[in-house]
Amino acid sequence: MHRRNALKPSAVVLLALVVSMLSGAFLQPSQAFADAGLDAYNFARGLYKAERWSLAEEAFRNFLTEHPAHEQIPFGTLYLGLSQIQLEKHTEGRTTLDSFVQKYPQNSDVAHAKYRVAECSYYLDELERAEKDFNACLKDYPKDPFREFALAYLGDAQRRLGKPSEAVASLQLSLDLFPQGRMAAEARFGLAQATEA
Repeated sequence: MHRRNALKPSAVVLLALVVSMLSGAFLQPSQAFADAGLDAYNFARGLYKAERWSLAEEAFRNFLTEHPAHEQIPFGTLYLGLSQIQLEKHTEGRTTLDSFVQKYPQNSDVAHAKYRVAECSYYLDELERAEKDFNACLKDYPKDPFREFALAYLGDAQRRLGKPSEAVASLQLSLDLFPQGRMAAEARFGLAQATEA
């Protein structure tokens, strides 16, 4: 059966191309073309998820430099800091995450960032700052998933600062709340050391 007015496949493709070109002429450049900033951010996140920390650090740094007004800048800053921590660049990671917390205090990942800031201080043996920061995290975010780690590291920092009674309280609370947790062995060891002091 013969159909009238049927377009040939090549004509359909040509028509679609013309319509898309014309509609692109009326859009802003950022709308007409792919979002280069989002592409750069997603590329960096992919590297982070693949645990390619050095490449992720570089990609997030490039994203922040080349797309300073992009809506993903807060998360780019967060993941830059987390990448630096994975590379054991604790001073740089802490600085980056401190900046994230200061600039984006309402962000949903502030609790995570504050915990990582405290953890960096602990790994840098800046124990007074670590104690202060872990205490602030535990006070401000009592239900945070990182609480188990914060209590164990806090107790160890207090023990090393010569505060055995505070260390015992923190480590015992860690064991009471997380008796089978990932930090239970470290908490038991630290508790034994703190009670001997």
